[in-house]
Amino acid sequence: MRAERMTPLLAILLGLFVGRVLGQLLVSLWEPSFLPPFEQWQSGTISYPSLLAIQCLLIFAGAHVLRRAQAQSLPKRPLWGYGLVLLSSVYAACTLLRAISYLAYLHGIIATPVMPAWVPIPFHFVIAGFILVTGQLLLRCERRTLSLLPLLFLLHGCALPSYYLETQTSLAPATNRFVTEEHFSLPTADRILLRGRVYRPMFKEKVPSILIRAPFPDGPKTEAMVQGIGRLWARRGYAVVVQGTRGTLGSEGSVDELFVHERADGLSLLAWVEQQPFYNGRLFTWGGSYFAYTQWALADDPRIDGMISQIGSDDFYPVLHPGNTFALESGLFWALRRGWTLPPPQTVAAEAAQWPTIPTAAASFLEEWKHHRTDETYWQKRRAIPASESAAPALIMGGWFDPFLEQQIAQYRQLRASSVARVSRNSRLVVGPWTHAASVAMPEGVLPRSYRIASIQPAIEWFAM
Repeated sequence: MRAERMTPLLAILLGLFVGRVLGQLLVSLWEPSFLPPFEQWQSGTISYPSLLAIQCLLIFAGAHVLRRAQAQSLPKRPLWGYGLVLLSSVYAACTLLRAISYLAYLHGIIATPVMPAWVPIPFHFVIAGFILVTGQLLLRCERRTLSLLPLLFLLHGCALPSYYLETQTSLAPATNRFVTEEHFSLPTADRILLRGRVYRPMFKEKVPSILIRAPFPDGPKTEAMVQGIGRLWARRGYAVVVQGTRGTLGSEGSVDELFVHERADGLSLLAWVEQQPFYNGRLFTWGGSYFAYTQWALADDPRIDGMISQIGSDDFYPVLHPGNTFALESGLFWALRRGWTLPPPQTVAAEAAQWPTIPTAAASFLEEWKHHRTDETYWQKRRAIPASESAAPALIMGGWFDPFLEQQIAQYRQLRASSVARVSRNSRLVVGPWTHAASVAMPEGVLPRSYRIASIQPAIEWFAM
């Protein structure tokens, strides 16, 4: 990037940081309702007066650099330039780890984030950007090679979620250091384009495959989770195929068409995987809740060697209509999430006092569930393959406080009674002190690892059986 283009960028970055400082100052003095609460503006490591003094010094230093850059009077100092570029990369990497920690906290993966406040996170990236641009100015380097440094950092950052998961588990060390990520699109029989991605070891031609079909929307939480799981298993010798169900993860179609197309869409994906050069003939499935259902929709297919079904079932009717009564809590839970998107707690708390109304027409499936309480034909079309007809053994994981537990125990009994030897012999059931994909606070305290982390541990051992 040429020097004359870097100067306006410095001004923008400095302006953003000044806005952040003024925003926190405004909150500390008057607490306006349109800004986040004060505790979200700093981690509390140092007092606010000390933080404000440091921020003012940074603004003064940044203004000095900007003034020299505008006057084109910054000296050419390559050593300082390379040092600042390296510093910006390390700074941004630490900030990315902090962001991943906070996302893991919001998603229930960890009980406590590294830093509890979220407002500083984007502005630490702003500071890292200012340092990077300053370093480039000191280098006086117009070659494009230097501009590859941020790209290399971002590519490395994609692997950070999997590295974080590895630190939270006691899995065996990874056997494959380099992982490739490939995106694909697959048309369905009714011409809906479903999108997904494949993570696999770079230097292995044929490996076992793990299929995940899930209702993930686009967003940072989804990206962190998909990158983390995909690369974690790919580094251990598996091809991980992640596909969004209709209306999610970039796939076309409507997210309201729950249960209806999962078998046909899943069979299309199985046929596609069979044709891929990385496929070695062994194939497993993994997932919880709705993407446990997407596994059971394929359970009778002989190509599947094993399943890990967590906090889910082949039939959602008993959970949505226990005792022939519509479970409003479960139905609204799905309607509000609309595919893994819940409003943040601060928004819920602020809006609750105003008694907002949520039109249920926005979630057409909720209306259908309410009005088909006793419609056997409606629900029969939305049932997956029962466990009694499964062709693959399953590791079933459930929680004592999860609404699917009763069904999961029944599924396990059906698997153990199966006439297929490998199904009856190898199926297992694990039940722990969990709710629906979350830990439970016990009298002795919260478990050291959340359910989401704990559920990853048995996967590799199970797939290797």
